[in-house]
Amino acid sequence: METVLEADSSLTYLGSVGFVSQVRLALVFVTAWLVVWLLQEHTGLSRRLRGSPTVNLPPGPWGWPLLGILPSLGVSAPHERLAALAGEYGGLFTCYFGGHRVVVLGDYDCIVQALGKSGDVYSDRPKLTMFTEVGGGKGVAGAYYGKHWKEQRAWTFNILRGMGLGKDTFEANITEEVGYLCDRVNAHQSQAFDPCHPVNTAVSNIICSIVYGTRFDYDSATFKRMLSLLQENFELVGLAGVVNFFPVLKYIPLCGFGKFLANVRELNTCLFSKSISEHQMTFDQGKIRDFIDAYLKEMRMRSDGGETPSSFTEENLTWVIADLFAVGTETTALTLRWALLYMITHPHVQRKVQEELDEVIGRTRMPSLEERPLLNYAQAVINEIQRVRYIAAITVPRATTEDSKLNGYDIPKGTTIMPVMWAVMHNPKVWPEPDHFRPERFLDDRGRYRKPEHFLPYGIGRRMCPGERLARMELFLFFTHLLHRFSFSLPLGAPQPSLKGRMGITLAPQPYRLVARSRPLEESG
Repeated sequence: METVLEADSSLTYLGSVGFVSQVRLALVFVTAWLVVWLLQEHTGLSRRLRGSPTVNLPPGPWGWPLLGILPSLGVSAPHERLAALAGEYGGLFTCYFGGHRVVVLGDYDCIVQALGKSGDVYSDRPKLTMFTEVGGGKGVAGAYYGKHWKEQRAWTFNILRGMGLGKDTFEANITEEVGYLCDRVNAHQSQAFDPCHPVNTAVSNIICSIVYGTRFDYDSATFKRMLSLLQENFELVGLAGVVNFFPVLKYIPLCGFGKFLANVRELNTCLFSKSISEHQMTFDQGKIRDFIDAYLKEMRMRSDGGETPSSFTEENLTWVIADLFAVGTETTALTLRWALLYMITHPHVQRKVQEELDEVIGRTRMPSLEERPLLNYAQAVINEIQRVRYIAAITVPRATTEDSKLNGYDIPKGTTIMPVMWAVMHNPKVWPEPDHFRPERFLDDRGRYRKPEHFLPYGIGRRMCPGERLARMELFLFFTHLLHRFSFSLPLGAPQPSLKGRMGITLAPQPYRLVARSRPLEESG
């Protein structure tokens, strides 16, 4: 049995890793400053920084020479700094990340106007290093706006819907995996454990059942490696992303871009491409087993029909699979890990959820989607967790496809757009004391669940999360089943865990451990 001392040592080590990352980032900034200063002397970069005097851009903060506002964002909470700036500038401002101009959207009305009502204009991806050199516009999530993206997105969603994704009939698949997760939790027999691996594995297995037509064992070495690479890259993006604004730094090992790229290549070559090859050897056009088979069938149909060039290629399939795993695993798994963390730090909320479950469901069976409308408080708790620790605190950047106007200001074609959804979810005018955890925000005066207009957990517009319905099903079933079967608490003598997240491409909780004690079901009849 792992002792508390060993656990504390592990957390201390992780904390030291975070400190080292901050030092590395500081060194990257210094290196970047020197490199860009030399470039300025020979290329006149300062003229680009000033921009065109004829363009009426939204006002914004002054930045550091050559580096823009990057140093002032910090390492641990850039989303909070950007949200604060959005508050100062009315929810819309211009800034520079290095020499790269960025327009930040940090207000509900601005985001709805730009991403929702002007979706065609604000749905491209910027020509940044992380997009051009990692994927090169292939797949769906990172693809540039145009025929390829529209075709791949529409086909992928149609196939997934045809496979039952997001439909109530898919509930059985999720419930089966919830059962495996509960068995894994129960195996710890009231001893402290880190929920990260079992939760990530359970959620990822839902995607595996769709993509591969099967699930992996929790102890599978291949599966563990895949999840490890995905998680590491989500954390590396915060550091490696500096190359977006200082491309020359991609040649410097210190910035982490090389490691990020190596992880991507291992995922694509050793895992995803290998699975595609295995499917090709056993492919039967009359018996489509899963998403990969469906894609291979479409590839052959278009090839036989003489369509050249086609966006349906084996390489593109690799990137679509990568998108499905990255988007379909990380965000839902992180939300569940935040949920468990908030339950052990807010035991009165946990008890109230369990009391509602016992009253509505009873102790003879497990919750189902049919009872979701009756579980008002459980829904409110899930939504408040999504709000207070919004996973995609800084949304993946977009770019404009043409010149545009927003709130009376000019937004030129090709401008990088950075929606900061954290600012929307933490606007004190909408959510009083936004940093406080209050599930009652999502209940009316009669205790019934309600969804406020400003609550946008899955984004908005053409790039909004396509798996919203599946994610909502997963969160509800995983969360309610876990709390119906177990009571979660801090390990005896353990300090109160931090509720401050670690910012990569998503906001992840600090590592923590918990204890799960069984709440046995009663025999029916």
